[in-house]
Amino acid sequence: MRVHSTLRLALLSLWFCSCGSDKVVLQFNTKDPKPEAYQLESQAKWIIQAESSTPQAMGTALSAHVLSTKIISYSDSSVRLQFVADSVTYHSDQQSPEECKHIEQSMNQQDFQLKMSMSGAVQDVRVPESSQDLGQTVMELGRMLVKLQPMLPGMPVSLGDTWESQLAYGDDAGQSGVMYKWFQVEDLFTHGGKTLAKLRVNIKYHLDQSTSAHFKVSSDPFVLGTGDLVFNVTDGQIEDANMEINGALQTLQVRQQIHLKRLPAVEQIVVGEKM
Repeated sequence: MRVHSTLRLALLSLWFCSCGSDKVVLQFNTKDPKPEAYQLESQAKWIIQAESSTPQAMGTALSAHVLSTKIISYSDSSVRLQFVADSVTYHSDQQSPEECKHIEQSMNQQDFQLKMSMSGAVQDVRVPESSQDLGQTVMELGRMLVKLQPMLPGMPVSLGDTWESQLAYGDDAGQSGVMYKWFQVEDLFTHGGKTLAKLRVNIKYHLDQSTSAHFKVSSDPFVLGTGDLVFNVTDGQIEDANMEINGALQTLQVRQQIHLKRLPAVEQIVVGEKM
């Protein structure tokens, strides 16, 4: 009988720990974020259907350590962060081992910067001149991080609460559009003395057809994504994130899986000169 009572008490404690109704405030630590290391992985399948030609398929796999370090905190409660890629491995079934190796070597130690608010809003992304030779490759790391980046509501939330956000974007080719994100608090729990929140995430993109003549949309919206994210409420940072993207353009289909996981604490890394 004592065993059953102990078990019942443990189950009740677990239930209250993971399903409590207390509200939490979700916001990033932009005041004094510590250097963090993340494992970023992506697997993608691309199918290109050009006019009057046989469809061509290409699979790619990318894995990299991404080191994040604060450059400066601003008076508006935002922070400028530097991201440095390291330990990159890349594979493509349509590129030679030599080409893949060259991409790995080029991406290692490449970096970019961005400004982030407490809500997670990202702006002013900067790529140094030394990284611009990589073009889409370096920026793709940034795009993957933006796809995973949550937009937090800036107010207390509880289990089951939902909210939405939207972000206008553009690129060097003049293509522009809007990224929409929907979030729901799926779980609130504690682990290792930290309060964590599990969020369900849905995203979609709309292209501005007046600026995207070469990218005709075959569906509306043309890209759908769904995933989940574990946010460390105590420390104000992402612990783990997963996203699956399914997109369809007139001549291109893409299916991409992205995973981001925070690694154990790292020592302070050297930040290059400000741009």
